[in-house]
Amino acid sequence: MIDRRTRLLGTRDPAGLNGLEIGPSHAPLIAKTAGPVRYVDYALTDELRRNFISAQVSPDRIVEVDIAWGDNRLKDAVGGTVDYVVASHVIEHAPDLVGWLAEIREVLVPGGLLGLAIPDRRFTFDLLRPQSTLGEMVEAHLLGYRRPSIRQVFDSHAGTRPVDLSEAWSRDLTRTLQPVAGKRAKAMGLVRDLQGGRYVDSHCWVFTPASFLDQLEAMLELGWLGYAVEHFHPTDEGDMEFHVRLVAEDDAAVIGRSLAAALEALAGAAVPPEDA
Repeated sequence: MIDRRTRLLGTRDPAGLNGLEIGPSHAPLIAKTAGPVRYVDYALTDELRRNFISAQVSPDRIVEVDIAWGDNRLKDAVGGTVDYVVASHVIEHAPDLVGWLAEIREVLVPGGLLGLAIPDRRFTFDLLRPQSTLGEMVEAHLLGYRRPSIRQVFDSHAGTRPVDLSEAWSRDLTRTLQPVAGKRAKAMGLVRDLQGGRYVDSHCWVFTPASFLDQLEAMLELGWLGYAVEHFHPTDEGDMEFHVRLVAEDDAAVIGRSLAAALEALAGAAVPPEDA
């Protein structure tokens, strides 16, 4: 069985490459012992631990971060180029989806890789949240979000529900999931924290495999996509994430053909229908 690291890196060996892992949190995909990799997040470790929200994991388990992206451009924070970037369950946290991809593109060598593991809304606590729209993507980019917006924070923290993965695959939970008392009030408290200057980590985007490809197609049409899809692996039955490998590319025709191939891969996947 192919492991997650191979899904994101393909045949590339991190031992001989210079890489970045964005948002490693408490479970890095690429260990420091595997090769020259630096860990990147929106802030350094102490702030990440203060802001960490989880009932299952202690903040002390968050690994030491090498580079704080924050309000800087990534290329300025990194100070050079790298061969690859990987990010597992991170892209959905990026306030400006287009800008996040573009800044990573700036630090990749020609043909460099961006490997992504992305949660599939249909099988996570975001199950009841509506799909992110292209208008939201455009708005976030043109307004230059560097931190989650009021809407992003409120929707993320008010709209989630506990979901059992096996149940999500076996039956439609959208009509049976119950409201969680106090979620909206708690989300409003986090919005006030945001207004007070705190970075409130949130799921700014909600994807399915099809809706993610739709976002990429829109970026290409708008001249905002500097990647071709090297590999697209839709959500496996019983899993809750899909995997994408993007490579730095400027030729729109090449990018368009790669997106068409990704759509073919999705059409042939053994996944339930989706409303993307």
